[in-house]
Amino acid sequence: MLDGLSGSGADGAATVASMRSVRHLLRHSGVPTQYLTAHGESEAEEDRLRPSDRAPLLEMTESTEGPESARLVEFWMQRQPSAFSVYRHRVTGSPVAFMTWLKLRGPRELELETDPVVAAAWEHTQRTAPARSGDHISVARHLVYPACYMRPSPVMDLMQVRMMASFLGEPDLAWSYVAVANPELWQPWMAYLNMTRVPHSPSLDGHQFGVFSHDWRLEPPEAWRDRHVVHELWGSELSPLTSLGQPQPPAMRWRPAGIGLAATQWELDALVS
Repeated sequence: MLDGLSGSGADGAATVASMRSVRHLLRHSGVPTQYLTAHGESEAEEDRLRPSDRAPLLEMTESTEGPESARLVEFWMQRQPSAFSVYRHRVTGSPVAFMTWLKLRGPRELELETDPVVAAAWEHTQRTAPARSGDHISVARHLVYPACYMRPSPVMDLMQVRMMASFLGEPDLAWSYVAVANPELWQPWMAYLNMTRVPHSPSLDGHQFGVFSHDWRLEPPEAWRDRHVVHELWGSELSPLTSLGQPQPPAMRWRPAGIGLAATQWELDALVS
């Protein structure tokens, strides 16, 4: 199932449909249903940054976060344009939202002095568990959708797809960080994803950003991916086989038929195979 979320070729409708399948799969917990949308078609599809996007992206950033944040968006456009995912209206092709996923291979003085969120991420990395040689950290730095700013929506689902794809498939990822301007709203979802808020909350344009972290060496993608599977499907920490006193191989998961997934009852690594 999560392969459907992380596939680079999936369009907006396909990825939103995948998120809703996950929402249905995890419907008993209560938490995912508050943060993954159940209705409505995304008006947008993901694309790369284009030169013509500069003005509209700066304008939407200034209107939602303020001029200082817009200045930082321009800084990262020049420094790391590949970090930008732009969400375009399906009919007009105009940008309606964007996010940045910064890949940082070391603390650089200019970046630390310029962007307080990046500085907070590096300070936490260095203080808690420094990245090893060859590793990097990544930061979901901007999540800008003026029509529904930093609240659950089909477009935010697309942004979460992009983040989850990186969580599960980005080589040499030591730490990931997600910065949000309304951390109290997102705290339950971040806790569900086992992302911990760092002590420092940078302030920009009157917004105090909560920064949530995950150490992918401490809990690798495979363990993170399967964190809630048994509990969500069975309502307890016991699998159907272990509840009968029979050992269950660690990589095997039960997949009930009839909930929009493949019909196979038993398979290896069910969430990604």
